[in-house]
Amino acid sequence: MIQDINDLNQRGLNVYKNGDLACAIDWFQQALRASEKLGDESQIANALNNLGLACRDSGAFSNALDCFQKSLSLCETSGDKVRLAIALSNISVVYRKLADYENALRYAQESLRVSQEIGDKRRIASSLAAVANCHYAFRDFQNALNDYQRSLKLCEELEDEELIGNRLNNIGSILMDLNALDDAMSYFERSVALYKKINRKDRLASALCNIAILHSNLDQREQSIARFRESLAIMRDVGDKHGVATVLLNFGRAYIEDAQKNARANDAERPSKTPPFD
Repeated sequence: MIQDINDLNQRGLNVYKNGDLACAIDWFQQALRASEKLGDESQIANALNNLGLACRDSGAFSNALDCFQKSLSLCETSGDKVRLAIALSNISVVYRKLADYENALRYAQESLRVSQEIGDKRRIASSLAAVANCHYAFRDFQNALNDYQRSLKLCEELEDEELIGNRLNNIGSILMDLNALDDAMSYFERSVALYKKINRKDRLASALCNIAILHSNLDQREQSIARFRESLAIMRDVGDKHGVATVLLNFGRAYIEDAQKNARANDAERPSKTPPFD
């Protein structure tokens, strides 16, 4: 029975990584029902966490928070500190998406504390990233950069290419905000190479979107449009509607900014009107 539950969760994770959130939710719900039928609290907590991730990424934040809170409660009762740290971090993400940054930071810091207490390097890396995400939301770029770099170092020690790609993408975003554009491009391109290597299409599309925004900031219109289109095609291919909306929003902003720059340039080229005669 446990093997069947593991298979259901794994099938959900496989489609989740490819951005098929509706299908992932279905598999995780099946895993949850099977876990509840078995009465295994550890399996229930795991299925709840997975279901929460898919709900969160599909924009169902209330459902996601409910799943993560239930998982958190089970982990506190069982003393499973690894899953406890995971649940705390995931709750932080939901609060951050809801723009409740104070609660987001509080849960992220608690996740980091628990992770350091058990000495789990992977969880420490993830929790550091969660704390950094909160600093970023507060526009505290320097602290965010420091925490992302600490997380990246741990991810490299773990040799986890997906996590390394995530941190590279995070650091690129910070550097873009700090106007270190050449450095930002280097980090984004490294993340793209890793996502292509491990075939993580949804993350690849996100990194490509960031590169498109960076090209736009550098007034490189053709490169920007090409990257936006590449990102949009991948988002549509994996069925990530939220991702499609995000890319289209940024694509539109880039077009508007480009049009505004052209308008200002044209105004500057026009002869000034002569002053009226006295």
